[in-house]
Amino acid sequence: MRLNENQVKFSFDGDFEIPDRIRFLNNNTFRSEWDNGYYVEYIRVDDSAVNYLIGKWFLNKNIFNNQTQNLTDCAKQANITFNENNTFTREYYFFNGTDCLSEGLDNGTYDYDLENKKITLSYTRNSVSKTEVLNILNLTASSFEYVWDEGNIGVNNSQIEWIK
Repeated sequence: MRLNENQVKFSFDGDFEIPDRIRFLNNNTFRSEWDNGYYVEYIRVDDSAVNYLIGKWFLNKNIFNNQTQNLTDCAKQANITFNENNTFTREYYFFNGTDCLSEGLDNGTYDYDLENKKITLSYTRNSVSKTEVLNILNLTASSFEYVWDEGNIGVNNSQIEWIK
């Protein structure tokens, strides 16, 4: 079940006593308080980042080895779509003469490690299993930016920004 930013989901085992009041301390923390001085603080896990990820993103910026790449309108057609069932599709484009062509479609699964801000993509290209680890720099409702080790050389040498 998806919750909007104003909803709180409780799950518990055993007895539960309704508090005398609930105090919201900030956007991510609230406290259940009882008149006898007892209280319990709850910290909301920010699943909005996961919610932001779902959908279709288009390539906006590519920095490789600290050099900003000049993206053509053709290259900006590149897209990645994250689905709620932890699958994704990704397609890059390039110019061949005057024609804008697809490089092919990657289909696979992803795992989102919210705590460590990493997304792991798993897919097969040309009968070879591939894994990419994306280290998230920024994820909002409209922008998704990460760094990753392109070429598996042990250095995050590629920075990509996608927009909705």
